Amino acid sequence: MIIYRQLRTIFLLLMLPVIAWLLPIHSWGVDVDNDSLLHIQTQIVDGKCYVIDNTIYLDLNSNIYLDNEPIEALKNGLPLSFLYQIELKEADKWFADKVSLTRDIHLNYNPVAQTFLYEDPITLKQVNHPSLEQALTAIGSMKSLPLIEVKQLPLSENAHAVNIRVRFLLNEELLPVSLRFGALFSKEWNIKSGWWTCRLAV
Repeated sequence: MIIYRQLRTIFLLLMLPVIAWLLPIHSWGVDVDNDSLLHIQTQIVDGKCYVIDNTIYLDLNSNIYLDNEPIEALKNGLPLSFLYQIELKEADKWFADKVSLTRDIHLNYNPVAQTFLYEDPITLKQVNHPSLEQALTAIGSMKSLPLIEVKQLPLSENAHAVNIRVRFLLNEELLPVSLRFGALFSKEWNIKSGWWTCRLAV
């Protein structure tokens, strides 16, 4: 009896990797295809942070990807609101105070002119683009984006650097209530980059 239990335990341990592989695909009836495995993600590709006349600026280059559902909603008259979420805090200091900033971007579709409009977060002017691809490229290319004056940061007297991190995301709070809950669980509405970081000497 003891030998049987030992053999059964060994068998179950050997089968665990197989069971773990089978469960998410077959037991739940989930179809896995190449598109889901190669799902394109929004990401900040590169950038730089710098100071001019005591003001911190950012240059960012982002690849922004919209899936079919957001594109369809946009073309049906739903404005999409995005933001760059920015956090700054003193480098190399435990429990440093964090400054949080956002730069909002609103994207609309004009069905009459068949153009895409977005509000430039630097000039606050409406910019027209003939295609969605061109509009997203412009939104993802931020040059000389002003953040904050260095003297406004809560820095200690011996501060020598600031850590900055940025990410791009859809502002889900501005979606209609009827759509907001479903968007929380939808891959197509998960428009969010990872954090991009920059260390700035001050």
